[in-house]
Amino acid sequence: TEAAVILLADEEIHLFVNGEVVASRRYRVGDRAARLPVAALLRAGANRLVAELRSERGVGGLLLRLEGDGGTLAVTGPSWRIARRYEPGMMAPGGPLPRLEPARVWGRPPTGRWRLGRPELLPPLGQTPLDGGPRLARRVRIASADSWERLQGDTDWRSLPLGRRVTFDWGEPITASINLVFARTETGRGFFWASDRPAQRRHWPPSGYFRKAPGSRSWTSTEMHTFRYLTVWSDTDLVGVRAFRFEPAFSGLRQATAELPGGIASLAPPQTSRPALERMWTQLERAEAAAARRAESAESP
Repeated sequence: TEAAVILLADEEIHLFVNGEVVASRRYRVGDRAARLPVAALLRAGANRLVAELRSERGVGGLLLRLEGDGGTLAVTGPSWRIARRYEPGMMAPGGPLPRLEPARVWGRPPTGRWRLGRPELLPPLGQTPLDGGPRLARRVRIASADSWERLQGDTDWRSLPLGRRVTFDWGEPITASINLVFARTETGRGFFWASDRPAQRRHWPPSGYFRKAPGSRSWTSTEMHTFRYLTVWSDTDLVGVRAFRFEPAFSGLRQATAELPGGIASLAPPQTSRPALERMWTQLERAEAAAARRAESAESP
């Protein structure tokens, strides 16, 4: 049996089929829809298709069609539902679901800056071999400390929170997708700097930003970054980070770029999200200053 998902999402998407991630994409102007074979992940009876969508612009869109047995098995439309928080187990067939609300239908493509075009065939992410599995950082530096602490393995960073401003060192440059793990489920937003040298101070622009789904403890980038050092500045304690390196032949997960979205069919894109990110930057600075004042008060005799 043949089955494939055809999708195009704006701005970012992680697509799961029965709990397995098959696509991680960030929209770029002129993108064609991606076509991913998923027959190996389907099973007899009930199946579950979940798309984790992200947009810092306040608007976005998803075009998706599941094809199989010579016909359409599922297509985005008014029957689809949205969950605004993560529920453990929700990716698996029959798993618990949080409160759902109807999806808003924008219309048939091309609408705004979205168009399908001829689908681009890609290998599914879940069936692409990892290059040695997740890579763990070798050293960590907390906040503005002068010294580094060595990390001995996967258990080191799971036991205690590391803080809200942390720098990790992998010991060598890598190109990878970034996975952040937090101590709490309700908060988890901020910025990160991925580079070949430690970030000496916070500066604009960062390499990227993150805002994890409520109810979840982790966030994963939809693009790859090239770095040796990774500095994370968050509104909640970080407990760990992993880097997922994929085989160079895999083209479905792209290298991060500073490219700004443009318009399609003479229609301007939504307003850029920089004002929202600047507000988040200010909120993080205020929270950090308040935490420092509390620490000073606790140390005063």
